Amino acid sequence: MSEGENHQGEEVWEEVPEPEEIDEEEARELPIDVFAEDESEPDESEPAGAMGLAGRPKRRPDRFIDLRGGQFGHTFPHDTNLRVPVFFEQNHIRTIGHSTFVRRPAGIRWFVMINSQRMRQLNATQRGMQLLLNHEAQGHCRGYGHGEANSQANPAFSPRVLVNA
Repeated sequence: MSEGENHQGEEVWEEVPEPEEIDEEEARELPIDVFAEDESEPDESEPAGAMGLAGRPKRRPDRFIDLRGGQFGHTFPHDTNLRVPVFFEQNHIRTIGHSTFVRRPAGIRWFVMINSQRMRQLNATQRGMQLLLNHEAQGHCRGYGHGEANSQANPAFSPRVLVNA
């Protein structure tokens, strides 16, 4: 059993970390376009992301999650535009999923990275993936930390996610 993994009978629970904050420069250095606003294909004539930067085009988000619900947490700031990009196949991260935010003059930008390879290794179900996405987006990106409020209001209340639900 690996660190962070807890088998209880047939259930597979995996720990996920609290979010982290990075600065705008760190965000622009990532190979993913964390500032993308839509799912459309990038213009082939210019790289995605910051137009002032030359180099390889950045990976576009695989999907966006619209944040729902009236209450927001108080541990972290919530996403300003309430629409969070999600990037799958981010297999370099050490956990099954991770959310990160950047403070900018225009507001707070959250993004979610999913380690799809690790989820496959754990035989995660579609429901398990949905629980992970809810934990990261509807929990952390709405400003909630682990243990804040209650499990009905905060999908990130528990630091663990049932990946084979």
